Amino acid sequence: METNNLLNPDGNFNDRYEGVIPFFKEEVKNGRIEISINNKMLILFWEKIGYRKVVDESGNYILVLIKNNSIVGEVKEHMLRTEVRKYTEYIQKDDIWDAFLKSEFIVKRNFESFQTIDVKRNNGNKEVGYLFYKNVILKVTKTNIDFIEYKDFLGFVWEKEIIQRDFIVDDFRESIFFKFLYKIANEDEDRFRSINSIIGYLIHSYKDPSLSKAIILMDSEIDVEFDEANGGTGKSLIAKAIEQVLPMLFIDGKTIKISDKFRLSGLNNHHRIIFFDDVRKDFDFEAIYPLITGDLCFEKKYKNAVVIPSSDSPKILISSNYVVKGGGGNAEKRRKVEYEVSSYFKNVLTPEEEFGHQLFRDWNKDEWVKFDNFIVKILQFYLKYGLIEPKSINIDFNRLKLETSIDFMDFMDSIISKPEFYLKQGSTEILIIDKNKLFDNFNNKKPNTGKRITPIIFKKWIDKYCNYYQIPTNHYKSNGNVFVELNISNLIRNESNVED
Repeated sequence: METNNLLNPDGNFNDRYEGVIPFFKEEVKNGRIEISINNKMLILFWEKIGYRKVVDESGNYILVLIKNNSIVGEVKEHMLRTEVRKYTEYIQKDDIWDAFLKSEFIVKRNFESFQTIDVKRNNGNKEVGYLFYKNVILKVTKTNIDFIEYKDFLGFVWEKEIIQRDFIVDDFRESIFFKFLYKIANEDEDRFRSINSIIGYLIHSYKDPSLSKAIILMDSEIDVEFDEANGGTGKSLIAKAIEQVLPMLFIDGKTIKISDKFRLSGLNNHHRIIFFDDVRKDFDFEAIYPLITGDLCFEKKYKNAVVIPSSDSPKILISSNYVVKGGGGNAEKRRKVEYEVSSYFKNVLTPEEEFGHQLFRDWNKDEWVKFDNFIVKILQFYLKYGLIEPKSINIDFNRLKLETSIDFMDFMDSIISKPEFYLKQGSTEILIIDKNKLFDNFNNKKPNTGKRITPIIFKKWIDKYCNYYQIPTNHYKSNGNVFVELNISNLIRNESNVED
C-alpha cells in the first residue's frame, strides 16, 4: 500500500534515534575534550525524528511531530529540548546535554527553519469514510470494513482526531445508544432511519459540495404561540455521542454573538464539527450560511485571519428549543436538515431513568465496544442510503405561525372553510378573491395584527399559508383590481378521504 513516505523510507519507528546524524562534535584540545554543537545539524536531527512546521494560508505556523508516518501532533518548543535530553540519555553522553544547556538553541530562527509540511487530510469520498481508533484505522464502505495501520495510511491524521479507544469487532444490536436513538425517533422506523443517516452524515469527514447542510436538532413539541420551549428531550446526548467519535468545537448558543469576529477563535485543525448548542430564538441562521457552504474564514486574537477550504472545514450541528429562522426560501432550505426529537425523555422517563445509568459517563468497556460497532454501522448506513431528511411533525406548522401570525391563520382558515362566498362561477374548487377587499376584511376582523402589516406583507403571508397547505395560487390584475386565485381541490379531496 502506498504511504506518505515522509520520514524514513522503511517506515520503521521501533527506534526513533536509529540512524540520526549527530549534531555535536567532540575534539581533543590541550588534553581536554571540547564539545561543539552545530545549529544546522541540530535542525536536521529534529527533522529526522519527525519535527516539522505547518503553515496556513495566512502565514501563521505551528510546530508538529509526525508519528507512525501519518499522525500529526501539535507540539510546543520545549519538546525540542526534551528530545535532545532523551537522545543524550539514549547515547549515554551527559556531557552533550551539559553543553546544550550552556547555550540557547531553542530559538525562533531554528524551528522556523524546519521543513514545512502540507498536512493533506484524507477525508475519504462519497464511497469511503474513515474512523480513527487508537489501534487501527477503519476504512468503511457501504458493504465492507477494512483495517489499516497508521504507518500504511495515505494521508495525515491530527493526533487529537484519534478516538482514544481500541476498536474491537462485536455485535451492536444491544447497544444502549441504539435503544436511545430508537426512543428519540419515537419508535418510528422511518424517523429511526433518518436520525441514523444524519449522524452518519456528520461523522463522515468528507464534504460533498452538492450536499453541504447544517443539521438542526429541535424538540417536536414547541409552543410557538406562548413562546415556551423546555428542552430535556435528549438533543445534547446526540451531540455528546458524535463527540465520542469526532473532535467537536462547542459553542454556547445562549451567549454567542454572531457578529463577534472572534466567535470561532477556539477552532483548531483537528475539529470536525462545530456545535452551536441551545441557540436562542433570535439566532440568525442566515449569518452562518458561509460556514455551511463556503470556505471558513475566522480570526484569532493577535493572529492573522485563517481560511479553511470548504473541503476541509467542519460540518455544522445546531440544537435549539426554538424554531431556527434564516433568510427563507430555497437558500435556507438547501442549507439545513431539521430533525424533531421525540418528547419521550421529557414527558415519560429521563435517559438515566430509562437505562438505569448516565449515558457515556457510566459505560463499561463492553458498552463502549457495542457503541463503536453501532457507529460503524451508522456510517455504513449513510454511505449506502445517503442523507434521509425526515418528514415534518410540527416544524412546518410552527414556522408558518412564526412567519405569519395566529390571527392571520385563523382568518384564512375561516375563508377556506366557507369557500362559497368566493367560488369562481361554475366551479366548486376555484376561489377568486379581491386582495384589497380581503386585506380590509382582515384589518376589520383582526385590527391588532392588521395594522402592523402592509398589503405586500399580506400577499407574502397568503403565499406562505397556501404553500403549507399545498393550495396552488395565481396573483393577477383585472380592471384595475388585484386578485388571487386559490385552487382548493387538494383540500377537498383530503377531507373526502378522511370522511371515507
